[in-house]
Amino acid sequence: MPTTAMVGREPELAEIVEMLQRKDLRLLTLSGPGGTGKTRLAIQAAAEAAESYPDGVWWVSLAPLRDAHLLVSSLADALQVEEQPGRELAESLAERLDGKRVLLLLDNAEHLLPAVAHEIASLRDAQGPTILVTSRERLQLQGEHVYAVPTLTDDDGVELFMTRARALEPALQTSSAVVELCVRLDNLPLALELAAARTVVFSPEQLLERLSQRLDLLKAGRDRDPRQQTLRATIE
Repeated sequence: MPTTAMVGREPELAEIVEMLQRKDLRLLTLSGPGGTGKTRLAIQAAAEAAESYPDGVWWVSLAPLRDAHLLVSSLADALQVEEQPGRELAESLAERLDGKRVLLLLDNAEHLLPAVAHEIASLRDAQGPTILVTSRERLQLQGEHVYAVPTLTDDDGVELFMTRARALEPALQTSSAVVELCVRLDNLPLALELAAARTVVFSPEQLLERLSQRLDLLKAGRDRDPRQQTLRATIE
């Protein structure tokens, strides 16, 4: 779960929250390239829409899964649905969700497509839950609403970089090098955060100079999602 405050995204957040508050919307996918901040935006939107879901909001990371069929057991674990002798776990899960005003946030679905789409379709067809998915690709399911997550604006990109960098180097000042660095990184939130983490070693000018030569300069910390261990792996 996020440990830092979200920067920018007010228009996008307002639109997504409004969509989640619609009772006729059952499946919403936040799509976009790696590093655009889909997960962060989805979690914040789910938190702000929580009052519309009196029976609960549940977040399940799909990143560790290697088999789409494990989605049911992962959801069952999150909702504390136990296996019962002689009964399919999917049936028990469906009963738990039946008629409930619940929001299920399924994070990072792309590597399980297309198989996971069939599992999500079964959840969509249940009476009650709304499903919010983050994925680099749309699920291509009937009734799916897709919200394409853009990169940050130039101003928000600089603000994010400076906020994260000043947490490590409080004396750092905004400069033309910072502005250009953010533009060169396409204002991708993940790229900006990784670059900001390197300001303890390099100045923004040095980062800018080295960027075109060594994308591996922006390596993530040990506690990052394995899929995001380097910027190169994320944007290629």
